[in-house]
Amino acid sequence: MAVGNNPGDRALDRGFLKEIQESAEPPQFQGPALARAFWLLRLTHTNVVDLEVTAGVFEIYGLSEYLIHLLAPLESKLTAPLQKTYLRALFIHGRVAEFDRYWNWLAASHDLLLEPGRASLSPASRTGRVPSSSNGSPGRTRPTLFHEPHLQLFRIAFTAGWGPYSAADEAYDALKAHSEESAWRVTAHQLRLVVCEQRTKLDEYLTVLGQLCDWKQDRLFDHVRAWRLLASNGLKQEAVESVQKCKTEEKMGRLGAWYVFIEVGTDSTPSQIRP
Repeated sequence: MAVGNNPGDRALDRGFLKEIQESAEPPQFQGPALARAFWLLRLTHTNVVDLEVTAGVFEIYGLSEYLIHLLAPLESKLTAPLQKTYLRALFIHGRVAEFDRYWNWLAASHDLLLEPGRASLSPASRTGRVPSSSNGSPGRTRPTLFHEPHLQLFRIAFTAGWGPYSAADEAYDALKAHSEESAWRVTAHQLRLVVCEQRTKLDEYLTVLGQLCDWKQDRLFDHVRAWRLLASNGLKQEAVESVQKCKTEEKMGRLGAWYVFIEVGTDSTPSQIRP
């Protein structure tokens, strides 16, 4: 492969990573893609173009924790595409309070009005920080971000889990309806996991996770949530059995075994728990 033969060629790295975003089916090519992504960031010191490319790769492979670690120090200076990526990563990883704070801050700032690659002009961005709270109104911004259907689905999920009681059930019904649409099904199922954990819907969580497993769209953190829900409901043995039935890669089985051994508590050793 040309990329492998020219490890310092940034253009080849960018081209490879863009092709990954357009064509790869996770977890296909995850190892080489992440290796090139990290190498590109090291070469270019997180310039905007390469940050957007690598963030897109991390998102494809469901690495929300990597994304948050990468983007959080820059959250007041992110371009519009990276703002969207950061919002999605925060919610998917269960950091919902931070999602809501950042959403509200963006709604009250001028950052949403910027085109990709332009510098931010808002006072908060110039100071390099995002305020802890905001009283701004989403109505002050253009619809390019807040009215985007994909992000609106995230806000629906937020309402379903953390909104007022009068609106939560209707929002969750809307989220479930999106789960049946081919264009939204994976994202909607991932969002339902976060909401099901918040609403302690254990049975539904496991059903949704099973569907994601069938599509090979499950992530380690999804299983950690399942083990945590099982254990908190007094189902420690079921948590162990869930690890044993895990049909994903061997590494997940090892990590799951240690999670159950340390966090859940069992008389079995990790080597006995492993699939």
